[in-house]
Amino acid sequence: MLEEFGKAVGGEAASDQTETDRSKWFNQTYSRVRASVENGEPLRGVLFWRWGAIGNGGLSEFDKSASITTDSAAFQNSVKPFSSFAGDRKVNLCGGNAGRKASPPAPTKPANGSVATASVNSRRRRLAASGPGPSFFAIPTPEDAGSGCNAAYGRSSSAAVKTVTANTVADCCRAAKSAGYSAWSFCYCDNGCTDAGNATVAKGSCQFKSPANPFYSPADAMGTGVGWISGAPGAGASYVEPWKCQPAGHGSCSADAEPATCSPADLKASIKCAGDDCKAKQVNVDGNLLVFDINSATKEPTILTAADCCAACRNNAECTAWTFCPLKKGCAKDCKAYIAQASPGKGFGPYGSCQGDAFPFRACSLKAMPMGKHTTTASGPHQPWVSGVIREEK
Repeated sequence: MLEEFGKAVGGEAASDQTETDRSKWFNQTYSRVRASVENGEPLRGVLFWRWGAIGNGGLSEFDKSASITTDSAAFQNSVKPFSSFAGDRKVNLCGGNAGRKASPPAPTKPANGSVATASVNSRRRRLAASGPGPSFFAIPTPEDAGSGCNAAYGRSSSAAVKTVTANTVADCCRAAKSAGYSAWSFCYCDNGCTDAGNATVAKGSCQFKSPANPFYSPADAMGTGVGWISGAPGAGASYVEPWKCQPAGHGSCSADAEPATCSPADLKASIKCAGDDCKAKQVNVDGNLLVFDINSATKEPTILTAADCCAACRNNAECTAWTFCPLKKGCAKDCKAYIAQASPGKGFGPYGSCQGDAFPFRACSLKAMPMGKHTTTASGPHQPWVSGVIREEK
């Protein structure tokens, strides 16, 4: 859409472009977004940038080109004015209702409870020290829940037993602990969140849950966009990270069983984790695609866990990195678009397909980057992919 300066800023040759080109592109982009907000139908995901203060070590040229400083023309002439504009208009978290001039109605408190205490968003204050982030990007973080909450982005897959209203994610975790519940989910999205029954709950809804096995609590919705943060307070050192560890099957607990239906002993014996040698991280790495999805080559899946995907990479002499989808609802939403343009041999085998618009659950891709370091296309707990770089030139 923004062709005139888009390649100058976002292309491989971005490091050779001038700050003038970058400033023009930022100005053009933010002008269009501002106009769309004023018209009541705001664009989404138009521009990505990062603070130069965070550091550029190990970044791709594309990522370096998107790093700005507070004294740059791009920030002073485009980002800063738009931040004030958006803040004045009360642009909402999660993209909801952003173009409307009127503030959204206050959330209705559920009849069965209320929580209202204060929390300290210490991590966000630390981040603010490296750059003045716009206030409308102030999405709460899992760390804001506090110690012992074992929090992560996403909605816990277990059913809600009780719903109360909380001001912050920390309040929700504390309330769940005080009430004796072993898990919780908190909605921070301005226009509410979608629950497991596909109903919309209000911002501030704090769901108390009692899963049979709180030490392993996978999410059935992930990402900052879904508006949920969940946790399992009290699980302590026994808590298992579901992005790195998945059930492989044991006893009466099959690999496809819902964790809540398994006995604690069978579930613990079933869970298989990617070891330290797999170097698993919550990222999606780039690389030359060797195998798009191993499971699509056989009738029955052979890759059940991130650890299996890692092992498959180790058994392939060309493979330097692996990527796995641990989310039952699939990962990302551009699978069909990818398949439509995939070159021969770079798509599914005879038994594979997209999961709706998403890449399928347990998709395991093997990648190679023999001449240099792998870069990332997505990273952090707000996205579902898990990857590990097991061989890489220094």
